Amino acid sequence: MTKNNNIYVLFTLSFFTLIFPIAGFFLILGFYLYIKPSKLEKAIIYIGLTYAIAFIAYRYVRTNATGDVVIYGYWLQGYRDLDQAKLLKIDGWFKSYQDDKLYYPVWDIFLQVIGKFLGLQLQHLNWLAAVSIFSANLYIIFSMSNIYMNKNIDKILVFKFFLFYSFIILFSSYKNMWAFSWFALGIYEITMLNKKKLGSLFIILGIGIHPACIIPLFAFLLSYVFDFKKYYIGISLFIGIIFKFVPQIFKLLSFSSFLYAKVNSYIYGKWAKYRFNDKGEYVFFVLILLAVIFIGMIFLLDLYKEKDSTKKQSAKDFYRYNNFIAWYFCLALILVFYRTFGVRLFYDGFIFFIPLFFQVFKNYNFFEKKILSWFILIIWFLMIDIRTFNIFNSSYQIGSGFPSNLLDSPIILFFTN
Repeated sequence: MTKNNNIYVLFTLSFFTLIFPIAGFFLILGFYLYIKPSKLEKAIIYIGLTYAIAFIAYRYVRTNATGDVVIYGYWLQGYRDLDQAKLLKIDGWFKSYQDDKLYYPVWDIFLQVIGKFLGLQLQHLNWLAAVSIFSANLYIIFSMSNIYMNKNIDKILVFKFFLFYSFIILFSSYKNMWAFSWFALGIYEITMLNKKKLGSLFIILGIGIHPACIIPLFAFLLSYVFDFKKYYIGISLFIGIIFKFVPQIFKLLSFSSFLYAKVNSYIYGKWAKYRFNDKGEYVFFVLILLAVIFIGMIFLLDLYKEKDSTKKQSAKDFYRYNNFIAWYFCLALILVFYRTFGVRLFYDGFIFFIPLFFQVFKNYNFFEKKILSWFILIIWFLMIDIRTFNIFNSSYQIGSGFPSNLLDSPIILFFTN
């Protein structure tokens, strides 16, 4: 297929996606994997994918009243009409949130604008979250693939992004992921593009959405002071084991009522342990375990480092980012034994490693050391959230339900609602 034909087909698919986003998502993703897109074509495809995912988020509904997204709806209801929230007996959720909203200033602004000032619904917040999360991460991949012209690395990373994150899980609880996505974009802007002001803005926005961003912020500050050494990984694991068996150490955080409330919940409480009575928990655990092994191998075996001495400039470009992500990995290892931190730092935080993975596929020769290469690739391909394919899960519904939702259309909804 010629370049001219590509753009005509792409515009046709984009128009189809505009009308039928869910069906269009699969068509435009398949076309992207088939062609060798130009910069313009890639931009159009990424915008189309983001638009389609945002529509899926907009139509996403939890049918069994579980997941944090249900609580987001309670908070929005409280801002829209507290009297109505009292009638629905959900005002307690809203009032408890008011005690902590100081620690979520940007998130609270979103809730107030959407709920109080615009009077919109949870589905609009879902849409905004999807646009923010996917545009941020696809932008990082897009930017890197245009700086370092390796033909298919962008496809590998985009495909992995959509397979590692199950939209079923992502849209049931996305506040932390939203915060990390903007923080990751800020780190990328500062360390890779040297855009300090823009990068700092996204970092501040990320922290304002969720204070969990304090952990990658600490890693970023450490990376400015200390250079990462491989043996720090072993030290981090050792410290993590000590913290697991001597959790009283976390009582040092009792000076802050907010932090200590989180410690009571995530270190001492029910959210501290992996809940293997839930089948879905095995998926989380396996994904985190595989991520730890894969990323650990990258650092210990220098899989990300440039081997060609004529391309050392590339290594210099990545230096500041690599020092940050290595420190982030070490901090995440310390806390991985606690369920909530493990999920947030390695599942949600998987996005921080996108530039690191890019380097692996850019620099590592998979035709050398074939046994090692096969082992690396097997782990990479196994890092898939199989819940993505559970389209008949009764805990959620997207629009009119599968398969009729493939033809759900925002244009038809606009004229019929």
